[in-house]
Amino acid sequence: MMSKQELSLYLSSVTTDPYTPKVVWANGSVNLVMSGYGMWNDSDPSVTLLAHLGSSVTLNFYVSIEALTEYSNYVFNVTRADTLKAVNEYLFAHDGHLPFNITIERITPEGSVQIVSSINPVVNAQNSVSFAIQPGVYVYGVLKPISYEFDPYGMSSVFLGEDSGAITSLWGVILVVS
Repeated sequence: MMSKQELSLYLSSVTTDPYTPKVVWANGSVNLVMSGYGMWNDSDPSVTLLAHLGSSVTLNFYVSIEALTEYSNYVFNVTRADTLKAVNEYLFAHDGHLPFNITIERITPEGSVQIVSSINPVVNAQNSVSFAIQPGVYVYGVLKPISYEFDPYGMSSVFLGEDSGAITSLWGVILVVS
């Protein structure tokens, strides 16, 4: 938990760092939209949220079909020419749910981790999570790395190039302010 003085020092230190995500007050609700690059609000890591101790916060996560079918979005592996068809087939087979959960975790002042909420998001729908801010710090988003392999047309190889791994950019933190 940060005091107002600590918050002031933090904010002044991050204004000159080009790699620090944007800092936004979570007054009531915050909209987090997945971009075509597989990031919340075009930020990696996602936006750092500030919330007052005892306040209620609602995080609204939105994932569009257009964002999922961009070649630069790693959420669905690109292994064939018609990415839209592959994504639609997956979504149809899974009632529109994505292959990952959005989780909110709280790290208490004592260092223990508590799951506040975990939802399996639906495409083209607002996926909301509401909770009361308690002491500690929160981590939100897709917290488990997503396995990724870029293999258009099945042509990737050691000779032509390979691109695979585990990616984590759909997460952010909520700092609690007293």
